[in-house]
Amino acid sequence: YLLSQVRKRKGIRQEEDRIKVSVANSLRRKYVLSTLILFLVIISDQLTKLQFSSTCNPGIAFSFLESTGGLNILLVFLVLAWVVFFLTKQKTKLNIVAVSLVLGGGVSNLVDRIIFGCVRDFIDLKFWPSFNLADSLISVGVIIIIFEIAFKRGQSNNLNH
Repeated sequence: YLLSQVRKRKGIRQEEDRIKVSVANSLRRKYVLSTLILFLVIISDQLTKLQFSSTCNPGIAFSFLESTGGLNILLVFLVLAWVVFFLTKQKTKLNIVAVSLVLGGGVSNLVDRIIFGCVRDFIDLKFWPSFNLADSLISVGVIIIIFEIAFKRGQSNNLNH
């Protein structure tokens, strides 16, 4: 009896160790994917800003809060810190990609704010405020997150009825 209990506990410990290794590997893949996307977004955005003539946007999100100066950097930094926290809570690859797009675009625009005192926008559709690649990728990430939330809520509502 004691021998079987020892074997059972040993089996439980081995299973716990296997789960810990699996979780660690999953976290590693999650952060590798996120870091790769983050750097690709920043590099792509900065390169496009070098290639095209741009306008200087001192505001946040379509020129909102244009006259707040250094406060914009603080606000953006706080939002990005929240996005990093939000990223750590994501479990699906789609959500990791979406949040990484938002984070990468935000960091790239923050780099502009710190270096140039404004965000360099180069896409001008005339009927919409000018924007850049980072803004586009932020928007794509937010849209994916919204659809993901709406889809999950729709699924849970269907399960409850």
